[in-house]
Amino acid sequence: MFAISEDKNGNILAAGHNSGLNILDKKKNTISHLFNDLKNANSLCSNYILTIYTDSQGIVWLGTYHGLGRWDQETNTFTNYYHNDFDKSSMSHDWVYSITEDSKHNLWVGTAAGLNLFNRGTKKFQSFTRKNGFANDVINGILEDNKGYLWLSTNGGLVIFNPVTKKVRNFDISDGLPGNEFMKCAFHKGKKGELYFGNTKGLVYFLPESIKTNTIIPPVYITDFYIKKYSSTCG
Repeated sequence: MFAISEDKNGNILAAGHNSGLNILDKKKNTISHLFNDLKNANSLCSNYILTIYTDSQGIVWLGTYHGLGRWDQETNTFTNYYHNDFDKSSMSHDWVYSITEDSKHNLWVGTAAGLNLFNRGTKKFQSFTRKNGFANDVINGILEDNKGYLWLSTNGGLVIFNPVTKKVRNFDISDGLPGNEFMKCAFHKGKKGELYFGNTKGLVYFLPESIKTNTIIPPVYITDFYIKKYSSTCG
């Protein structure tokens, strides 16, 4: 199984390799299945589901290898969103690895080509990539810390992103990470605000408030300089 979640009715939703969406009704003790139907645009966008997310409104979102799906459980239909090369406001890539709703109810979608902010009103996406300062565009995980910052696990380290100012800071092995590449769909926020990310070389976990930024710029002292390979001592 790639993903397991619980919906607003207490049903267990599970997805594996090319298995579609599996729904366990705990009250009836029954299992039902939903699959992609190539003849039906309102069916599941792909049977390869990587992540399942239930937002604060009880809406179920599915990240797949072929788009983002919004499941209407009342009608059992899907509204699907895809990348479009000719539409800059479409999702940046069809491979969706992570979905998170922040404390302001913004929906963030992590793909193989950047982070996307979904506007529920216009149904459009705003993407953030290396052009915005990210070390890497593959967004494997998204977690919001207690201050409202987004932490992104990528194939090039960890990224902290301020969704208000759009400021970015990157962390890699030089900052103490065991490796720069993180696992897809392997991320979790603990009850005390600690963040957990699965790395290809181990588990990374920390309290965001314990990460300090060196705000003191050290002075520069010139002790020597060279002219045509000859030292000229300062004094």
